[in-house]
Amino acid sequence: YQLFNLRFQISPLTLIKDNNFYRVIVVGNLKCLSNLALMMFIPRYKLITWGFWATRGSFSNKVRAMLSRRARANVLYAKSHLKPLLAFAPTAHFTVGVNTINVTQNNIRQTSQSSIVFVGSLNARKKIDVLISMFPKLKKLNLNIKLEIVGDGPCRESLQDLVYKLKIHDNVIFHGVNNDAEFLAKLYSRAIIEVSPGQAGLSVPMALGHATPFATLCDSISGGETESIINNYNGFIAKNELELRSFLEKLIINDDLIHLMKDNSLKYYKENLTIAKMISGFEEAFT
Repeated sequence: YQLFNLRFQISPLTLIKDNNFYRVIVVGNLKCLSNLALMMFIPRYKLITWGFWATRGSFSNKVRAMLSRRARANVLYAKSHLKPLLAFAPTAHFTVGVNTINVTQNNIRQTSQSSIVFVGSLNARKKIDVLISMFPKLKKLNLNIKLEIVGDGPCRESLQDLVYKLKIHDNVIFHGVNNDAEFLAKLYSRAIIEVSPGQAGLSVPMALGHATPFATLCDSISGGETESIINNYNGFIAKNELELRSFLEKLIINDDLIHLMKDNSLKYYKENLTIAKMISGFEEAFT
């Protein structure tokens, strides 16, 4: 059920009195009322919350603090979420299970890279129009460069109209939705970088795991995944659109830098973003 931006499911509430589970992990989404009920009434020794972070809402943070103290343990998406939550709930037990995805096909590598890529839903908050609008100037520096967009959504038609308006349709490819692992591996193998100006979520570990740097804006929507982006090492977090374009202009004409950043991206993923790193946070929460 959904009312405005609040959601509710009846079936999960059976977990409150269900004794068949050793631990119950509940996503810390306060807008999901059934999750809120679970975090309030599941026996404390069973409850593990997942994905809390402090927001600007003082009341919401007080609720998170109360639930964090009540839970057996709280698994966070990123290290940067720890300090703000400890300020509200210093006695709560927090662990970090880095938010990531499993990438297995990361050994495909072409000798040259020719594309800027975007992978995700095509909605306004991603600011894909910003990327498309700067592409004509990038194309002037590298005539063979392509912009490959994977995904679908409400903005697809307007984005395609923008591409034709800018007369770059010969260099921009809309692939639609494609989650096939082999397709993605080949896409990233020819990618210079992935760019998502308005949102940097699980696409960040997806790109890094495929040996592809990631660029975004400093005010992009993120659940902590931007913590994995190190400027000029495995990606770039730009202060504004002009700085983002300037970075891309330098990158796309420098093969040595492209190869270095791709190597750095995969190295960072293997050292920090594997599923084993994520699981370690849960293992600590279970003990």
